Amino acid sequence: MIKKKESKIIVISIGYNCEERFLIRNFLSVQKQNLICDCVHIVIDDGSNTDICSNIVTKFPNIIFYKNDMRLGAENLLHINKYIKSPDDVIVLLDLYNWLADPYALQTIDSYHHFGNWVTYGSYISSKSKVRKSEYIECVPDSTLKKKLYRVSQWRPSLPLSFRAHLWQKINIDLLQSINGDFLMLCYDIPLFHLLLDLTPYNRVKLLNEIIAVKNSEYNNNFYEEEFKLNVSNFRTIQGLEEILSSEPIEDNQFILLPIIISQKDIKK
Repeated sequence: MIKKKESKIIVISIGYNCEERFLIRNFLSVQKQNLICDCVHIVIDDGSNTDICSNIVTKFPNIIFYKNDMRLGAENLLHINKYIKSPDDVIVLLDLYNWLADPYALQTIDSYHHFGNWVTYGSYISSKSKVRKSEYIECVPDSTLKKKLYRVSQWRPSLPLSFRAHLWQKINIDLLQSINGDFLMLCYDIPLFHLLLDLTPYNRVKLLNEIIAVKNSEYNNNFYEEEFKLNVSNFRTIQGLEEILSSEPIEDNQFILLPIIISQKDIKK
């Protein structure tokens, strides 16, 4: 008999207004994982205007479920603290509208952490893809990690993101606020990634070439565009940002690059 590991995997899925079929894929993909450790799946309905998620989740009794009356964004990550039992626990961010690619996805992530990595990112495949080939193969250059240049680099991480609990316990979540003091409502995985990199030796950060997740290409992201336009007004007060935006125009479908420009110092102001 294989002995269970003392550490566990904590999967946190946050989203709102997700369709039933996407929720079921997300829930089943986590439930059917083959693991030699315990797995906790935290699902957060972040202010949906329907009860679809609340109704579906009742069919999955092992899921830890929270429903917010209003959007909380990055503040939802505080729920992680309640379920950490070991500094070696592995936390995985899996958007509520995406799902794991196969029953061995979490085992793959866990194996990389077992061999000394503290942070992993990638890789994913589009739900519309006809071939099982990763759509993200760009690794952050070692020089970018060593010199801590990831906030001003055009490089950005690939989902899903995983990290050790001992890193999360050292992070000041207030740094995931915009400059007006509100928690970021979208794209907070990227500034979170930067905070994790601040605490991690460059040789303990790993891009996974294996396909871990399926990125839902059918999910309607139009609501993000309006939020993005609102958030830009807050970010524009950061010194130098207007010059960056004017020299590197951000198209509608590239809005998630914006938080890369924000540093810890900028967020504190």
